[in-house]
Amino acid sequence: MRTVIFGEPNVGKSSLLNRLLGFDRAIVSDIPGTTRDTIEEVINLGGIPLRLVDTAGVRESDDAIEAQGIQRTVRQIEGADLLLEIADASRPRPERAVYPSNHATHLLVLNKSDLGEHPTWKGAEATRISCASGEGFDTLSEKIRTALHFTEADFGEHAIAINARHQASLALARTNLTAALDLLTEQNSDPELAAIDLREALDALGEIPGKVDTEDLLGVIFSSFCIGK
Repeated sequence: MRTVIFGEPNVGKSSLLNRLLGFDRAIVSDIPGTTRDTIEEVINLGGIPLRLVDTAGVRESDDAIEAQGIQRTVRQIEGADLLLEIADASRPRPERAVYPSNHATHLLVLNKSDLGEHPTWKGAEATRISCASGEGFDTLSEKIRTALHFTEADFGEHAIAINARHQASLALARTNLTAALDLLTEQNSDPELAAIDLREALDALGEIPGKVDTEDLLGVIFSSFCIGK
């Protein structure tokens, strides 16, 4: 899901990107117009693959380079699946929208809630967060899942594998767990034999975050490529 983060300058767009990623990907500064080009990263938010797009702040600018960045912001908004409009909760509410009309799902996010909320935001339907303290991010994640219809009512309790490798690992783990369960339910079988299948299931699950043995990794490499000395 192409998720575009946009809003006026200095409202916390890059800070939100960094918070969601878990590391400092974008430069954060108090100087307006710091972000002049789009920055894209992919995350897995509770099983949902999101391509986050940080954009230049939308405002009137005489700077030619910043103006090009704002034009790119508009194009990103037009092609978005999900729009995260970021605003500064401590500043007055803008009198007009800072984004063009778009059919994408739109969520308003009020950042800097730790600084207090300006009276003009009273009653606004928005998610209150603080990129400084991390407050409200669990609520934001849930709002994103609900907005994209990734809820238990739609998909049950099953997480979504973000690529074929994850799916293969999960399928192997399921096969091994089924074999272990069969051994444990058989009256004449040795329960200790199930430990082998359980270990293989754990190894399969460990491949998802990248916990693999060197021999397994070399096996995959040599089975796919012809490598000389």
